[in-house]
Amino acid sequence: MALLDYFASVATRRMAREEAVNAIRVKGAGAEQALRDRMARTDSKARRQVYRLAIRALPALTEREKL
Repeated sequence: MALLDYFASVATRRMAREEAVNAIRVKGAGAEQALRDRMARTDSKARRQVYRLAIRALPALTEREKL
């Protein structure tokens, strides 16, 4: 799965970043769990990839928000 994430398209990465930013705004500290819950509910492989990438992007985005 990680190898497929490495080759994700720019559009997929953009969607993941938007999902991560939205989760931070809505859920705050519970953003990661909210994304994991959404990933568990979906049947789409593409959406699961977006959520996986979003979870990976959370630490960098939360650090940026602190600055």
